[in-house]
Amino acid sequence: MVLLFILTFAVLSVFTPPSLAASASSMPTLLARISSAGIPSPLILGRAALSPLPERPSYSHRFFPGDPRLREVAKIVISLSQQRLYVLNANDEALAVWPISSGMKGYETPTGNFRIVNRIRRAYSEKYDAWMVPWMAIVRSGEYGIHGLEDRSYYRKLGRPASHGCIRLSQENAFKLMAWVKVGTPVKIVDVSVSYPSFEEAEQQREEDFARAYLARFTGYEF
Repeated sequence: MVLLFILTFAVLSVFTPPSLAASASSMPTLLARISSAGIPSPLILGRAALSPLPERPSYSHRFFPGDPRLREVAKIVISLSQQRLYVLNANDEALAVWPISSGMKGYETPTGNFRIVNRIRRAYSEKYDAWMVPWMAIVRSGEYGIHGLEDRSYYRKLGRPASHGCIRLSQENAFKLMAWVKVGTPVKIVDVSVSYPSFEEAEQQREEDFARAYLARFTGYEF
């Protein structure tokens, strides 16, 4: 739909004074004007031959929602100081940000670089007589991992240290993470604040940049 609006505007701008076209600097305003013009598709497609911009892989999935890259998790970053887990894609954009509980005093969670070692829906800890639901180990010894708990009373403690060294998530978020990651997914644990743009914000900016470039190609004006 966005691409159709863009193509419509390429035609509409032929009949629009340059000063008026250039004044509509925001994409929402431009798209609203295109939509309200009501130019039919046959007229758009018949006006001129279009030479499309080179395909942008980071943008193409907007037209193909089934593209698996939408679900691709490149790494996990955990901030102990923020008590947050960031699920990142290859562009360091946050697909999800969730509250955690890391190790409390005397059971501090180690910092460093780790990887997902295994994934299982239910794992039992003899040491703490507790079910981890689900469980994702980040060291081969199984001493540390990312998990939820069977008893959900721990939810009220998410957002502050409360575990024996593992990273606790809500059951819902832990199951989502288990479905997204694979054995070998990198996990980085830091004790500093971090910040990443959300996938939605970055995608919106990519969409605007792509649309502006497309409009400039066919109108000669910068938007």
